[in-house]
Amino acid sequence: MKEYITKDGDRWDLLAYEFYKNPYLYTVLLEANPELRHYSFLPGGKKIKVPVVYIDETSEVSPPWQKD
Repeated sequence: MKEYITKDGDRWDLLAYEFYKNPYLYTVLLEANPELRHYSFLPGGKKIKVPVVYIDETSEVSPPWQKD
């Protein structure tokens, strides 16, 4: 398990895309950090857990904001 310190304005889907190349895996982050699940936009300075997800279990997916 990795850790990440949030920056003001981080969002679960953006972090999932950054870590897993799949914005829909935000649920992995939410399950690892249930005490922060009420945030849509994360405040800066929060330490979150980032579970390791093996790349063969995911496929790269374009985030919703990049779809035509």
